[in-house]
Amino acid sequence: MKFLEQASVATVIFFLLTASFSSTLLAQNSQTTQSQTLALSTLPIASGSFVQRKYFTVLKHPIKSQGELYFDVSIGLLWQTNKPLYSALLLKNNGLFTEKSSGESQELKGASAVSQVLLSIMSGDSDKILENFNVNDSDVEHCLNLSPTLTQLAKIIKTVQLCHLDAQSQSPENLKVINHIVLHEHTGNRTEIDVQLTPIQILPEAVRARLQ
Repeated sequence: MKFLEQASVATVIFFLLTASFSSTLLAQNSQTTQSQTLALSTLPIASGSFVQRKYFTVLKHPIKSQGELYFDVSIGLLWQTNKPLYSALLLKNNGLFTEKSSGESQELKGASAVSQVLLSIMSGDSDKILENFNVNDSDVEHCLNLSPTLTQLAKIIKTVQLCHLDAQSQSPENLKVINHIVLHEHTGNRTEIDVQLTPIQILPEAVRARLQ
């Protein structure tokens, strides 16, 4: 995969972590193991929006983008950037695809391992998550650090912070959900993403058609 495609995949993976992890993770007891403290609060079907700010070490100001997202754990995920330029990433049962504004899609070759991780995260497989990420406490309040061990991700991402910044942001199960992500790259660049999710009963038909 090209670098930008890898970065997009990494962004989607860590978004999926926000949809899966509850704030129970943020209160780990040092006397227990990760597998005992890893709590998941998967939203089976949801829609939402995101705002992303990309900070480069060579630029004074971040590059900002925003868009929408939809996912159904039984079908897949659509991560669509609308501003400043259109781009879309689709996770389907048969692989990862990019999509142009014309609707033409192209599979990301060599992403099979990443695809399996994505599907595992969407299904709430805590064991699989722990196989591919080291989970540690963060110095930042209400945040948790993850370090990818999967080679394709570890080449790009050094650490990621998962945070719940708004105490009112809660899941239907009354658990605080993670709504802020910070991706730290080995290059010194970082990406900050704010996500808002809303549980829904069924995906819009047009979205389902793009994922099937």
